[in-house]
Amino acid sequence: MHESTTTTTTAYLIQKNGQRLENIYVDDDNNGPTIYLAIESEHRVKKWVQGTSQGAQGVQVGGECFYCTGVWVDKEKNVYLSSAGKHCVFKWSPQTNITTVVAGREYYSGSTSDNLNSPEGIYVDSTNGAVYVADYVNNRIQKWLVNASNGTTEAGLSNGNEGSDAESLSRPTAVWVDEETHVVYVADSSNERIQRWLYNASMGDTIAGGSGLGDKPNRFDQPVDLAFDNNGNLYVELSRIQIDLNTQHFIDEYGRIFHDDDSNNLHQWGFYTSWMGVNYHSEDEINQEYLSQLSIAIQMKENKGIYALLDCHQDIFSRYFCGEGVSD
Repeated sequence: MHESTTTTTTAYLIQKNGQRLENIYVDDDNNGPTIYLAIESEHRVKKWVQGTSQGAQGVQVGGECFYCTGVWVDKEKNVYLSSAGKHCVFKWSPQTNITTVVAGREYYSGSTSDNLNSPEGIYVDSTNGAVYVADYVNNRIQKWLVNASNGTTEAGLSNGNEGSDAESLSRPTAVWVDEETHVVYVADSSNERIQRWLYNASMGDTIAGGSGLGDKPNRFDQPVDLAFDNNGNLYVELSRIQIDLNTQHFIDEYGRIFHDDDSNNLHQWGFYTSWMGVNYHSEDEINQEYLSQLSIAIQMKENKGIYALLDCHQDIFSRYFCGEGVSD
């Protein structure tokens, strides 16, 4: 992850082994934080409430969300679920236990204004209930007003074409909105950049990344999520920590070993949790050195009050290729 300036905040503990975890939302209200996770492999959203006895399993909210890729919660505690498999966004009411479609058409994909195609990240405007959707395959950000049957394109090309110029996007994964200025921020994943689209603008400008791969502030490796804190600091989620299959040490995307300095930085930057993507050598082997290094990496973070969200899966068998992944 990358951030523009440093802040401090609170860390929360989440651990979820062996599942395809796609998106996280933290509802930090007066009653304490509640964490919502979109679990793609389980086709649902679960929540964890601080101070309860739910354990590691959490509690499911809403119904099935086929290939669930995004989650958001509004001030009435309605939960919004982005379903890449059904090409729509659902809204689930905890008061009525009723689920409705608020963006796209269930089971229909397309690039017309009434359709979505494999939506991912979502943002719900707290002032008017409008739903912003990262329309992944259509390479655009769509805005759906309450009870609307069609969306409007807020960023990218309305026809769904991808590109790398200022008016285009390529595989956007997340969206964030400044509700006062209506400025839209986009994690433009395949273009390795964060784009800002001013209100009613026909093109965006790059505020982070955009210079290819690398470990410099202007270089990203497929940003997958973004958020702003209350002080206006930008946080961007990049590649996850991986295992070097030769040394069995944890490394980042540039081959650097994860160590205490990294834990210190995460602590100083005020992250809620760290998301670790881990890959094992074989599903039929138990590698004790691998498990030892995993334990060390988690312990380093725990020493700083930062806990690990473990995401153990095989990307090559994801929904973008052939579906369900490698079985446990």
